[in-house]
Amino acid sequence: MDLVNEAGTGLALPSQTLYLGRDSGLEKEKAESAVKKVAELREGKQLPFPDFPEEDISSFQGSIDYPQPESALRTPKQNSGPTR
Repeated sequence: MDLVNEAGTGLALPSQTLYLGRDSGLEKEKAESAVKKVAELREGKQLPFPDFPEEDISSFQGSIDYPQPESALRTPKQNSGPTR
């Protein structure tokens, strides 16, 4: 150990460094602008989300097996056949 100390060095030890920072949060002007834009899109019925007709929605229902047949989350009852 004396030799290591005389060389001006040391031994590596387990360590951890934690850096903390402060989030400045939302910028008020940008947040207000986003809320206004969404309101305008909603009023103009132009939201960028699918808006399927009711008959399409009902045809989608039950069309996807979930969870998938190979999933560990499926119960034995669910594995017995299609869930359609």
